Amino acid sequence: MQSREAAAMLNVGRWIYTAALARKESRGLQRLAEYPALDPRQTHRLILSGIDTIGIRTESVPHAQELRIPREERAI
Repeated sequence: MQSREAAAMLNVGRWIYTAALARKESRGLQRLAEYPALDPRQTHRLILSGIDTIGIRTESVPHAQELRIPREERAI
């Protein structure tokens, strides 16, 4: 394995780990006992960037309006 490949794999792992910590719901292979289900309020993309310091921001998803949030769970 080349050193660039190893560095790239390490960075991808750090981005995956950071994104998993930022999302407070179970999604895909990530299953959290504290958050057992999908959360419609978190229907957005997490955009990560950076190597030394990882930055994170969200981006809306076009189909997010199709998901219904139960009235009792809506933010005020």
